[in-house]
Amino acid sequence: MTKNNFDPIHLQPRHRRSVRLKDRDYSAFGAYYITLCTQGKECWFGEVASHKVELTDVGEKTKEFLLAVPDHHPQVGLGEFVVMPNHVHSIILFTSRGVQLNAPTKPHNRPQKDNYFSTISPSPKSLGVVVRTYKGAVVNWCRKNDFGYFNWQRGYYEHVIRDEEDFQRIVEYIQNNPARWNLDIENPINFNKIIKPV
Repeated sequence: MTKNNFDPIHLQPRHRRSVRLKDRDYSAFGAYYITLCTQGKECWFGEVASHKVELTDVGEKTKEFLLAVPDHHPQVGLGEFVVMPNHVHSIILFTSRGVQLNAPTKPHNRPQKDNYFSTISPSPKSLGVVVRTYKGAVVNWCRKNDFGYFNWQRGYYEHVIRDEEDFQRIVEYIQNNPARWNLDIENPINFNKIIKPV
């Protein structure tokens, strides 16, 4: 574990304790790496075959809604991302200070009945709002399309990207994630393979 409680091999925290920086303004200009997992790490989003993720209907919507995040939060950009069978890795870019309080929550040119963002409204200007509205949109769609048992794991993991080297390392990790699925700590086949100290 490095000084900032960051595991550079798996890009995951090793403990459930908060890894948020005490003095960090999470609405500030900058880049953030996030990981969101499904509840129970169930593989709702697809499966990996030949080092590529083949997405289910839920996985396709999860990807679609992720791509739509900048439409609902104009100060937010989307960097490298991947939808894995039971989790999502993404780089979120705050291109100016925070999420506007009046950020639109309705997709353009979509009927109201198909607007899964409409019931989620941003309040504070933070990364947490971006994640909460995105997760809520996926859950809302699932509830309305006979995937009612879907849910996200509570909370999410985030890492403040500190410099270009950090950024490039995370981009490479995200790009290589499907090819490394058999080694991934989120892969259900690895859940019980806990290495105990000798």
